[in-house]
Amino acid sequence: MKHFTISDELWTRLACHLPNYQPSTKGGRPRLDLKKVFEGILCVKGNRIPWREIPQEYGSKTALNDYYCEWKKTDVFKTWQQEGLLSTPELIAINLA
Repeated sequence: MKHFTISDELWTRLACHLPNYQPSTKGGRPRLDLKKVFEGILCVKGNRIPWREIPQEYGSKTALNDYYCEWKKTDVFKTWQQEGLLSTPELIAINLA
């Protein structure tokens, strides 16, 4: 299985297009590292595996799927593509739609 790692420079450019997540006033679990979440999404989509087979290092399969669905619904991936942020050969081949 191929693992994907994004440079900090690219992640900085990608992250500015993400929704602004506020910490919950009720407490609870802290949010996952969103860079790791995106790398997990790339792992699922790039390897064409079901969410249930995501390696644990990326976090909960349910949480990753929830982030994927939210980012897809809010056109985050579309914005990244329009801005040319997913233009590396490795990322072009992955269908995030």
